[in-house]
Amino acid sequence: MQNFMRRVGVLLGVFGLVLAVQAANYYVATNGSDAADGASWATAKQTLHAGLALAGNNDVVTVSNGTYALTNQLELTQGITLRSLNGAAVTFISGSQTTRCAYVSHADAVMEGFTITQGRADGSGYGGGGVYMYAAGTVKDCIISNNVCESGAGRGGAGVYIENGGLLTNCQVLNNVSVKEGGGVFTWFGGSVVLSVIKDNQATRGGGMYSHMYGGTVSNNLFAGNTATTDGGGVNVYGNGMTLVDCVLSNNVAPKGGGALFVTGGSMVRGQVIHNTA
Repeated sequence: MQNFMRRVGVLLGVFGLVLAVQAANYYVATNGSDAADGASWATAKQTLHAGLALAGNNDVVTVSNGTYALTNQLELTQGITLRSLNGAAVTFISGSQTTRCAYVSHADAVMEGFTITQGRADGSGYGGGGVYMYAAGTVKDCIISNNVCESGAGRGGAGVYIENGGLLTNCQVLNNVSVKEGGGVFTWFGGSVVLSVIKDNQATRGGGMYSHMYGGTVSNNLFAGNTATTDGGGVNVYGNGMTLVDCVLSNNVAPKGGGALFVTGGSMVRGQVIHNTA
């Protein structure tokens, strides 16, 4: 029995080593070249699409300082980590006011440390001018700002649209505008928004956030200075069991009701509601 267990241990160790060897690192820099192999800073790719095209599950694509303008959305449909080298203050992903910035749909996909800006969701699909998260993935340590969701989009969420799951954490969602619901964030059938600042966004309903149907986790967030043209200046919760936990709602505005919070199927626990207007 002891010999058998030793053999199992050796096999597991080898298996772990194989996984570690399979994971790879790739690099993107504004002064790189898409003709290069992307395997080092000296041979970095120039565009995010080229860097992501090299990567597979467990791989990391590291991005140097600068602005990366897009003509079509980034797609993280594998377990790839797309990470900035020096953080969101110096690393920008721009949708150039023509395209959504990113689509994330894998449980192990991660976007970390970017300013995601100037994205646009139009009549060709759902919301999420900045990021559309479908069922999975993590967006962390990002600034998501100045994105739009236009009238033709199937649903709102100018900054972030989360459908059936996904985690938005330690982010700032700022100055996004939706002509539909959810200026900052829209969640549909679940999703988690934690430890984030959702501020100065605009929408018809749910200026900061709109949550539609069944559950989700929203905790330890600040909703401040958001505006809805109808109801739910800070947050609008419709038809679900979502609970806001330890959130602060401050200086939000909605002329038709719920300057801070408009609820038709959720609740708020241990929060603070300060200086909102309805």
